[in-house]
Amino acid sequence: MSGSVVLFGPPGTGKTLLAKAVAKEAKANFISMKSSDLLSKWYGESEQQIARLFARARAVAPTIIFIDELDAVGAKRMDVGTTGDREVQRTLMQLLGELDGFTPRGDIAIMAASNRPDILDEALLRPGRFDRIIRIPQPDAEARLKILKIHSRSMSLTRGLSLKKLVKE
Repeated sequence: MSGSVVLFGPPGTGKTLLAKAVAKEAKANFISMKSSDLLSKWYGESEQQIARLFARARAVAPTIIFIDELDAVGAKRMDVGTTGDREVQRTLMQLLGELDGFTPRGDIAIMAASNRPDILDEALLRPGRFDRIIRIPQPDAEARLKILKIHSRSMSLTRGLSLKKLVKE
C-alpha cells in the first residue's frame, strides 16, 4: 500500500474527510498532521518531528499519513534570508528524504492536502514522491443535497424544512 497523492481544492471541499475515508476503506491506521505543527522554532526539532511521524507510522502499519496544508512546508524554495525560512527548508528536505524511502516505508501511503498546488516545490511533485495530484472541487447542488441527506438522516428535522432550499442557499 505505498504511494503518495496530493489532494487540492478550495477550503471546505472535504479533502481531510476523503483521506480518512480512504484509510477506512483500506483498513489502515490514519495519522493526520498539519504542516504548521511540524515546524518548530528549535533547531532540528522539525526534522525530528517528521522522523518520529514516519517511525510511528511504520510501527502501526498499514498506515496512511495525511499532511494537511502541505504548502506550509512544501512551498518552492528561494534564497533564504531568515532563520524561519531555513527551518522550513530543512523540514522540506527531511520530508523529501522520507518520501524517497532511504528508510523503507513498508506499508505506508502518504496523502497530503493543499489549497495552492501551484506553489509546491517541484522536488515534491516528481515521480516517486507526490506524483499524483487530484483536484477536489466544490460540490454541486446535487452533491450538497446528498451530503445533507446523509448527515441529517438520523436527525429529527423541523416540519416544513426543505433540504433543497437549504442547498440553494
